[in-house]
Amino acid sequence: MEAKYIGAIVGFILGSVGYTLSKFWIIPIIRFKMVRGRVLRLVSCAETVLDSGTLRESTIAELRQINVKLSERYNKLHPAYRSFLANKGVLVDDAGKHILTLANTRNEDHARNHISKIRDCLKN
Repeated sequence: MEAKYIGAIVGFILGSVGYTLSKFWIIPIIRFKMVRGRVLRLVSCAETVLDSGTLRESTIAELRQINVKLSERYNKLHPAYRSFLANKGVLVDDAGKHILTLANTRNEDHARNHISKIRDCLKN
């Protein structure tokens, strides 16, 4: 067999493996990390807004939307990576519960408590 055919076969195999790896592992992990970072930034923003009293309606709506997006991105992750996150102590389901509770909380002390629990669940 000629070298160009071997090169074509090896290139096809490497391209197929690379596409599959990036499509089902790398891209979902990057998207999940971006949403997780956005959650943490939003929670920090909510904490600074709490100093003035209660959360604004726009912040509450954004908390609910980001909770849906976080759960969606987490469910698209490969089960092995979800297991890896669970071993590290990243608890996305618990963080989602605290995000929704934070969106419904009007007491400043309770809100700060949920903010710290969200950070603990997402390991930041």
